[in-house]
Amino acid sequence: MKFLRTIMSGTLKALIGLSVLLLCLVGAEMYAGRDQFKVLDVPAPAKAPAQLKLLTYNVGLLEVRILGQEVFKPSDYLSERVKYLPYAIRSVNADIVSLQELYTAKHADYLLNILSDLYPYHYRADNTLLRIKNGLMILSKYPIHKQGLVKMTDGPEEERYFASKSIMAVEVILGPDFTVDIANIHPTGGGTELAQDHPDNITARDHQVLQVYQYLRPHEGGKFGSDYQIIMGDFNAGPEIARANYETLKEYGFRDAYAEYALTVNVPMKMTWDADNILNSEGAHSDSVSQRIDHIFLSKDLTNKVSISNAEVVFEEAVVPVEGARLVPVSDHYGVVVEMQFKK
Repeated sequence: MKFLRTIMSGTLKALIGLSVLLLCLVGAEMYAGRDQFKVLDVPAPAKAPAQLKLLTYNVGLLEVRILGQEVFKPSDYLSERVKYLPYAIRSVNADIVSLQELYTAKHADYLLNILSDLYPYHYRADNTLLRIKNGLMILSKYPIHKQGLVKMTDGPEEERYFASKSIMAVEVILGPDFTVDIANIHPTGGGTELAQDHPDNITARDHQVLQVYQYLRPHEGGKFGSDYQIIMGDFNAGPEIARANYETLKEYGFRDAYAEYALTVNVPMKMTWDADNILNSEGAHSDSVSQRIDHIFLSKDLTNKVSISNAEVVFEEAVVPVEGARLVPVSDHYGVVVEMQFKK
């Protein structure tokens, strides 16, 4: 009996210990998963710029591991590609950069170490301990006054339970009494079970995009309030797929800057997720169609204040050497650049 009591006592202690560990993990996740908002004391530039250049880029560095074992990686050659990433970004010399699928602190620190001279201001924050990170970061040449991160409230169950799809936003000070609010987003790609353009995913993505719009507007319960807004990122929706989501922001007066420019100068628009990109044709989404899903949307007031002088898709070239003496692009997505001139 004494032996049995000893075993039972040891089992009970183990169960209690496991329960305490689980409670600690849950508590830590709840603490780490809180929404974030901060106002920074930064000086305004003495003079507002005459132009502004934007870049949005999904850098394609997702790799899901469990206990050190890879379970999902949409595209290969992460270690090779990340080495080229800061130099690709530097070559564009944008004033403000929004990045998606930059998941690890190691990759983010590598990027910042090389680009800190060009971008003295940045915002990256984790809002989860155990789930997949949000993968978002903003780089800026201009001071960041406000910064906020909030989880998206809708999406497929597996994303809500195992990931942290979020809205990252900043208020950038461009000059005296001149600010712009910028949101960096990466709405649902559809989860693991349903297609990207399944009605349930279109509905969820529509709610996510609406949440972004409201987050930038104080009278909608948001925390930002500049006269001008920019929403950019990988929308996982565009003219070729889930078009209803692409049209949502237009209903609130936002304009697709790249499309506006292309129509004005009468040049064909390029895809930003190319099925022929070797990272895609040999990757997890090889059955998907080419899509223009990476966008830079300008609010109506900002559209009226600027003229778009250039807009283009970048980083299409295969420049990264990998095994077999092959070359691949820096990411499975291409970047989108928009240049605008402020009207006098």
